[in-house]
Amino acid sequence: MDNIIEMPITSRQRIKNSRGKTSVNCLISDRWLKFYNQSSMLHSGEALKLDVMTTNQNGEDKTLCTLIITKEELLSALKNIKCVNT
Repeated sequence: MDNIIEMPITSRQRIKNSRGKTSVNCLISDRWLKFYNQSSMLHSGEALKLDVMTTNQNGEDKTLCTLIITKEELLSALKNIKCVNT
């Protein structure tokens, strides 16, 4: 066991790891998007279900609302975001 190298991990990465690979964390609050593991094909596109999450006063996960969006519309919106270095 002498060859184990400890890798420093940030608290942000620790939280990301605990929430899973289908979560997207907010940078400034304790909220996150939790995507479901499966999608469905509809006539309007690939439907994704996601929850907007937070934690309650006891530190337990709480769903604020559930959204059903298309993957195509999400990707299209992301393509239109311009990165501005300030």
